[in-house]
Amino acid sequence: MLNFFWGTILYVSINLIVILAITLILMEKSKINYRRIAIFAFCYVLFIAMRLIANFTQFLYFGVPWGSRLLAIVSGLVCFFLFRKYFENNNYFRIKQETKQFGMILAVSIITIIGYSIIFFIRGQSLNFSVEELLFYSITVEVEEEIIFRGLLLGLLMGCLDKEILFSCSLRMC
Repeated sequence: MLNFFWGTILYVSINLIVILAITLILMEKSKINYRRIAIFAFCYVLFIAMRLIANFTQFLYFGVPWGSRLLAIVSGLVCFFLFRKYFENNNYFRIKQETKQFGMILAVSIITIIGYSIIFFIRGQSLNFSVEELLFYSITVEVEEEIIFRGLLLGLLMGCLDKEILFSCSLRMC
């Protein structure tokens, strides 16, 4: 358990160093952008801490890792509403998704479930399948990703970038 903890600390540290170094190189140098960088680091570390704390303390443990997901989602929502003025021009959080992508999402989900079932069968492992776990992982992971990564962290980083870099990136995507 201790190796997992230190491995996670190392992983988070390397992620932060790389992301912050690249952002510091490409960003417009201003007081508000340095504040955005500090908020980004705080929110990222808080997210990881909330994902880990429930696993170490068995807080809100219901047989599936509800506690860590709930803590991460709640902390993400709190940070989102506390710091939204820092990324209001770059808010990528969307509650309503495009309906034309629903078919692709459903197909990928079904293929993933079938793929994992085949892997478990080949390995000879029992497939303890429950509808509760399927619903849990198919809903909470996306909500967590949407709030924390797309809504909060991406908005903070995009708000820091130099406008010329943003403009050239948007031209390449066209």
